[in-house]
Amino acid sequence: MKRIYLLTIILFFSLIVRAINVEIDGIMYNINVKTGLTEVVANPSHQYTGDIVIPETITYEGKEYTVTAIGETAFFQRNITSITFPNSITSIGRAAFYCCSILDSVVLPEKVTVIGDMLFANCTSLRRIVIPEGVTLIDNSAFNSCHSLDSLIIPNSVTTIEDWAFAGCKSLTYVEMSKSLTYVGRGAFGDCYALKSVLITDLSSWSMINFGDYNANPLIMSQTLKINDEEITELVIPDDVKYIGDYAFRGCTNITSVTMGENVTKIGTSAFSGCKNCASFTIGENVTNIGSWAFQGCSALTSLTSLPRKVPSTSSNTFDNSIKDQTILYVPSAALEAYSSKTPWSDFYDIVTLNIPKHQLAYYVDDVLYKSFTLEEGEFITPEPAPEKEGYTFSGWSEIPERMPKHDVTVTGSFTLTTEQLALDGIQYTLWVKEKTAEIVGFDVTDGFTGQVSIPSIVTKDGTSFDVTCIGDFAFSKCANLTSVTIPESILFIGESAFTGCMLENIFVKDTGIHLNERSFSQASYNHTMLYIPKDSWSDAVYHGDFWRFINIRETVTNSVDLSSKQVYTLMGANTFNYIVYDAINDMTTFRDAYYQVDENSENNCWQIVEEDDKNYLYNIGAKKYAQLNADGLLKLTSSPVAINIDNGKSGIVLGDNNQNQWIFVLNDKVSAEDLPLGIESAIDSSTTNINQYYSIDGVRIAQPNKGINIIKMSDGSIKKVFVK
Repeated sequence: MKRIYLLTIILFFSLIVRAINVEIDGIMYNINVKTGLTEVVANPSHQYTGDIVIPETITYEGKEYTVTAIGETAFFQRNITSITFPNSITSIGRAAFYCCSILDSVVLPEKVTVIGDMLFANCTSLRRIVIPEGVTLIDNSAFNSCHSLDSLIIPNSVTTIEDWAFAGCKSLTYVEMSKSLTYVGRGAFGDCYALKSVLITDLSSWSMINFGDYNANPLIMSQTLKINDEEITELVIPDDVKYIGDYAFRGCTNITSVTMGENVTKIGTSAFSGCKNCASFTIGENVTNIGSWAFQGCSALTSLTSLPRKVPSTSSNTFDNSIKDQTILYVPSAALEAYSSKTPWSDFYDIVTLNIPKHQLAYYVDDVLYKSFTLEEGEFITPEPAPEKEGYTFSGWSEIPERMPKHDVTVTGSFTLTTEQLALDGIQYTLWVKEKTAEIVGFDVTDGFTGQVSIPSIVTKDGTSFDVTCIGDFAFSKCANLTSVTIPESILFIGESAFTGCMLENIFVKDTGIHLNERSFSQASYNHTMLYIPKDSWSDAVYHGDFWRFINIRETVTNSVDLSSKQVYTLMGANTFNYIVYDAINDMTTFRDAYYQVDENSENNCWQIVEEDDKNYLYNIGAKKYAQLNADGLLKLTSSPVAINIDNGKSGIVLGDNNQNQWIFVLNDKVSAEDLPLGIESAIDSSTTNINQYYSIDGVRIAQPNKGINIIKMSDGSIKKVFVK
């Protein structure tokens, strides 16, 4: 127990010695040894008198300390004539200079933010006080009964003045008010009877100050409203004012009329009471509440216009009885009944409807007038319900004001087709519900599609079918591993960059009437990808449609016979020097010289061996008929199967005897069993120089190539079919 008691004493002593009082040059300081900060305090052994100069630092026992504060009641009732503060002072305690009756002038230090309560109270000789920018609070009775104070500038940093702060300053004639004030306490300027001029620099901020009572507002004493030294008689409350504070304009006898901004919602207690020369008053259209005694003593008031269509709430003493008897109350026509049935408004002897200008409110849907109304200025607007249209979604109305402004109003809206989303087999669709169509908008396959994609012509969601009509912008963009795509005849449009970034080898389209954006496919695809189009659609695709950019185009024909397991052959020749070309569709046989290359890929020259009951039949895919060899050696077609003798002893299939009518069929590995193409190897222009001879598509030698398909013999002896632009 002794050890514990001794430790307690040591700790207590260590706390005490951290702060010590030291008198230096007649001024008592409390030094915080730990922090090094020093406060000026009362000196019980020495009365402060005369001119006091407080140093910024003091030195004690070889160590320097900064003076940062004046303690509470430090100079209480002392006979000092002046006080000089260092810049290091940040706070001054309450009543520090209370009743310093011969103190004449004070300049407060710049770092002080609060003027404490009763700080200079009863300093009856104080004529001048300089309050620094940065002070935010002037506390209770801070300058109470400073009888000699004749002028005062309250900096814009001050937001609050507490109760009785300047009460009894009976010599005060001029006050410049802070524009940041939000509250002035009770009696703050009470008994300042000499006050003649109150400088207000910002009407909006002044309007929203709440005063604790009627003696809080210095205008009670000056009775004259001035903004930047200009006397205001016709008061117009700015639109940025949200409310009128309690007692804000009480006793301003110079005001003759008041017009209120449209955003004011509340008029405070006694806000305009005592404005005895105000003859006309307009209450703003958004005011909802008016406080007690707001218009008490407005004895000259003869015209009161109340614009709100919803009657503002009031108290029974908002208006004097004399006002109700002598003043004409003007109200909106739509609200006449409401005002006439609610006290104290109904107590007005004369209630007259206003002649308020009217304007048109018009609703437009997709640029067509939908509905229109004529409303008074300030009248509440009830928004029109959104229209409905089957299969469409309404955008909603554009901005609609709460009240009718002082001009016509146009409200717009629009319908868009209702859409839904669908993800199916890796493809993302937007479904247009009304039209039952679908647009491909993207894919949800990681890293894109690989290999072949066949786009469906119809997709189904919840039992409803949608025709796939569009491949949207960027739908398959950057599917780098997509090599082949089949596009159904339901597709009508392919959007921008739909297939850019795809390394396509083949494109199969079922209809050449598809509309393309010029960048639907990449330039590489236009130059190198093989485009397969339907049979007999060459002219539509190249000359009339949007596929002319493709260099490599082949027509396709669909065989009604299942050829998936069959071999396809083409006619190659008959003798050493000449080719025999057989057109199965037109049943024509012609001879060409050795330089003419038989069109191996023509559907009219594609054959198939059909074996049934140990017999062989030769079937022409293009004509969908069987071949027979007549006695004269000519090849004919028939609808009925005719068995023929076929010699498979050579590289191909030999039909006929060894004379000039011999027919040689060679296996064509290039032809698909389902889609039999018409191909173009390349496109040429005038810069191509290694051409020996031109031929037309039917093998006739020509001097210059025609636009479209041509046969050319190159200088190296090779024969090609090309497209000339």
